Amino acid sequence: MRAIEAAGLLAKAGVASSLIGDPDMEFGEFRPFWQGVAGCAVFLWRASASYPAMDGPASVPSLLITTSALAAQFVGKIPAIITVAAPRAAFAVVQTALLGIGAAQISPLAVVEHCLVGRDVQIEPFCHVGGDGLSANRTGNRQLHTPHGGIVRLGDRVRLESMTVIERAVMGETVVGDDCQFGNGNNVGHGSVIGKRLACAARVIICGHCEIGDDVRLGAGVVLREGTRVGDRAFVGMGAVVVRDVPADVVVAGNPARILKGSVAPW
Repeated sequence: MRAIEAAGLLAKAGVASSLIGDPDMEFGEFRPFWQGVAGCAVFLWRASASYPAMDGPASVPSLLITTSALAAQFVGKIPAIITVAAPRAAFAVVQTALLGIGAAQISPLAVVEHCLVGRDVQIEPFCHVGGDGLSANRTGNRQLHTPHGGIVRLGDRVRLESMTVIERAVMGETVVGDDCQFGNGNNVGHGSVIGKRLACAARVIICGHCEIGDDVRLGAGVVLREGTRVGDRAFVGMGAVVVRDVPADVVVAGNPARILKGSVAPW
């Protein structure tokens, strides 16, 4: 798709826009970066042999959708810029055309940044995906935050209900596999890696660098200590506090969580 075609799609959708730069600039992949809540910007990345898609080291932005107030700082740095009043809504129009069936459904009240989004992803209002997590380092009498440089990678058909937070990695990726579902108010810490088909009830806290296998069930109010591993098909009961690794195919419950004698997860 070319920048001029993206501008045409917005016009058909009734979105007033202005195109600055090269109208023939092509793009074929996307990576959203929301800069703040109102004045956000979206980079659409050119995919070719010279410029790998999305996360390759040589990737460069080819099209930016942003507000007119933010556009000036990018002129001359990005080949094509489309200015609109509501960049997130404009991004949704272009993304749907680019991907066709299977485009992500991201609420305009969600914040999604530093994130690669799979197909058929649903993100409800007041979620925050791709922000920094807590990384406090003491220096003398001061406590300093370590800036994060990683990303979040969401697989296909992931669903995030309201108030869910997924932190980007300090380095590398926080990964959520295909077909995972998160209830309201969940928190996934930086650098965690989650397999496929996780079912996560409300108010679950997954601390940083946890590893969760496929087909795991986490009940409401579960807390996983930092660095915990949970095996495939494990079931963690409501309110459990997990402070050590959980093997595959077991049911655990309690504070601290213990394996229930003779229990086997029912799937």
